[in-house]
Amino acid sequence: MNKNKGIVIALLVVALLLTFVPFFALRGAEFGGSDDAGSVVVEDINGGSYEPWFTPVLESAIGGEIREK
Repeated sequence: MNKNKGIVIALLVVALLLTFVPFFALRGAEFGGSDDAGSVVVEDINGGSYEPWFTPVLESAIGGEIREK
């Protein structure tokens, strides 16, 4: 039973490290979503004439995008 307890504790420590290490290792990093990356690539291919063909329903309901911090 002691062996199983040690494995569980080790797995909990690993899970906590996987959760918190990225916050401290990448301070000040900016993370863009896949939509941002895709838009940039399409603008490069089309010479800057990219226009989205769809507006999200929630964005239309609230009158624009939600502001970031």
